[in-house]
Amino acid sequence: MDETPSSALTDQVISALLEVSNTLGAGLFERVYHQALVIELNLRGLKARAQSPFKVHYKGKCVGVYYADILVRDTLILELKCVEHLSIEHRAQCLNYLKVSAKPSASSSTSSAPKPNGSESS
Repeated sequence: MDETPSSALTDQVISALLEVSNTLGAGLFERVYHQALVIELNLRGLKARAQSPFKVHYKGKCVGVYYADILVRDTLILELKCVEHLSIEHRAQCLNYLKVSAKPSASSSTSSAPKPNGSESS
């Protein structure tokens, strides 16, 4: 059986991300979006857990623990960032999470950063 998340799962996660983003808007702390997204994913019947631990090993020894922001259906790691654009470092972080977790898929998502003062229309 293929463990890679289906496009249907990906579509459901994207829809949940948009719902949270549209409902809460921009400018909140990442932790708020994390909690809201876990609630939204579970409301949609997707099994989602926050702060899922994965041990990091070096030459057979545990050297630390990585905590995934959100793990969906035990297959998809979501890493949320409150930034305008995802960077190369964010992509590298996801690749490392895949290696550490042995999960088939990871994704970084961004929630827009707050607009600078004076740029919002009144």
